Order: sequence, then structure tokens, then C-alpha cells
Amino acid sequence: MFRKYPKANGGIKDIRTNPPQYMNTREAAEYIGLSVRKVEQLKRGRRLPYIRVDGRFLFRKESIDRFLEKHEVRGGLL
Repeated sequence: MFRKYPKANGGIKDIRTNPPQYMNTREAAEYIGLSVRKVEQLKRGRRLPYIRVDGRFLFRKESIDRFLEKHEVRGGLL
């Protein structure tokens, strides 16, 4: 299910275990485990922070992790 991306030194890296500091929309979607369409919706609604450079959108790993922590639902006492 998860794509493996070639590294510069010839090895293989997995987006979930070794994500880059900056990700494009497809990589961010794969890292979070959501569809590209959902990441686009979160971006358009300004719910997921992004960087725009020359018409391209990048997502910082730290910002994605913060977004996920902020949306974490913690279990309560029974």
C-alpha cells in the first residue's frame, strides 16, 4: 500500500518510517494515511498548514505532526 521512494544513495526509504522534512501533497497524504483529495480539502480549508512556492504546495513534517496531535481524541475514564 505504501510506496517506497528511492534514496539518493541507491537505497529505499518508506514515507512512514523515514519521512522527508518537506512533502508534496501526495507524500503528505501517504504519510497521514488519507487520500490526496482529503489533504487538498484540508489545505483549501486552511486546516492543514502548508507552504506555497511558485504555485507548488509543500507540507512540513512538523506541521503535519502538530495537526495530528491537535486532532487526537483521548479516551476518558469509564
